[in-house]
Amino acid sequence: MHWFVDAHVHLHPAQLSPSSLVALADDAASNLTVSRPSLLWCLADMPGVDTLNAIREPSFVRSLSRLSVACQEDGSHGARLSADQWQLYIMNGSQIVSAEGLELLTIGGKIASSSSSSPAAELADLIDTTISAGFLPVVPWGAGKWLGRRGSVVSGLLKSRFRLGHLAIADSGVRPAGWRRPSQFLLAEEQGYVVLHGSDPLWVGSDQQRAGRFGFLLDGSWEDSPLDQLRTLLRRPASQRFFGRKISPWYFLKTQTMLRVQKK
Repeated sequence: MHWFVDAHVHLHPAQLSPSSLVALADDAASNLTVSRPSLLWCLADMPGVDTLNAIREPSFVRSLSRLSVACQEDGSHGARLSADQWQLYIMNGSQIVSAEGLELLTIGGKIASSSSSSPAAELADLIDTTISAGFLPVVPWGAGKWLGRRGSVVSGLLKSRFRLGHLAIADSGVRPAGWRRPSQFLLAEEQGYVVLHGSDPLWVGSDQQRAGRFGFLLDGSWEDSPLDQLRTLLRRPASQRFFGRKISPWYFLKTQTMLRVQKK
């Protein structure tokens, strides 16, 4: 038994409704080769966003029920959604930006991020804070963010085996097919870190539809605690099995252009 894990999921508020969430899960499950898969989506909420609380709202839960989906809370870490075609665990978590301009995912819960009145913390400090809170820190690849000075920050942490057994890095479905694999992935594997995979869907166009379609397999059954299974993986990295496909270079260029145009 195993989970199909997407380690980097954004469910953008404008696109989050019971029907769209069920449609996303239906689509993700239909692209897998097993019947009624157990899906695990690790939320990467931006500051000010609380997807898990939105899903737990009574009106949201009632709408899910009308769509033949049962929703069960699982403490502060997540919610379990069960349907005829799939089982989906939505894990609480966030995406924050360090003082160096690097992203950090917190899997299992959220830590306080910087505000307009306080400076951002350095990546190493954010990692320590995440671990102290009982959550899992993951440094995901980002377009242009693992090059130059910022890339050296990531490489330096890996070379020093910083928080080995508690920290992971992650590849992204946004990194186009055919692109050269960043050197940090090989360095991480050599040092004993695990490299996770996540879709990292953007908020532009139909890119949200990629949620749950790029990730890795994690041993464990629906009854297990997925957070505990992920902790075990970080401490004892095993050979990874992946699912899904990366985007094309053309699609990457298209979505990056849309991002920049819509931000203006």
